[in-house]
Amino acid sequence: RVLLGRRVVLVACGHMHSCALTQGGRLWSWGCGLDGRLGHGDALDQSTPKLCEELLQHHVRAVACGGAHTVAVVAPSRVYSWGLGRYGRLGLGTQQSHAIPQLVQLDPRGLAEAESFRALFGTAPPLSLQAARDEAIVSVACGWAFTVLVGALGTVRVFGAGSDGQCGMLPACDRSLPVVLESISGLGVSQVSCGYHHALAVTAD
Repeated sequence: RVLLGRRVVLVACGHMHSCALTQGGRLWSWGCGLDGRLGHGDALDQSTPKLCEELLQHHVRAVACGGAHTVAVVAPSRVYSWGLGRYGRLGLGTQQSHAIPQLVQLDPRGLAEAESFRALFGTAPPLSLQAARDEAIVSVACGWAFTVLVGALGTVRVFGAGSDGQCGMLPACDRSLPVVLESISGLGVSQVSCGYHHALAVTAD
């Protein structure tokens, strides 16, 4: 009844929680509140959809639920995450859990990668790395403990648990900050879907 009369444009389900995105960019969440995965500032369960007040000042464009975390993309191109922080699944550089949405910094790692590339090879980094810094994030997918972001030009970023190769790069380890997945970022990725410990991508070809 809470959402009766509202136009729901997207629904996402995690292990024990769900989210709905309504017209106008409003985000609602319900289910298990453990580790703050609902984004309401506490760990309380919600039996009915509750508006995520922390994002009322933003127009939410996309949302995905993982095993115990949630990630949202807001206009024009910002990413927020909350919930269990283990394995770096929130992309915040730590393993700390958060009960309210936290802004995921996408640029610092890109700048660090560019500086490292220049130091190692004495040249500017690949154009894909440079373009990724300004590319809008258009979609998000979550596995059990990892997250995948897709940019408007097909650049893919990953973070979170990676010991089983779910982040798609070597070495197979956890990554607590967003990292550009170079192996497929130049293939025009348009969609990504995540399972428990794996991910699939659809490319232009």
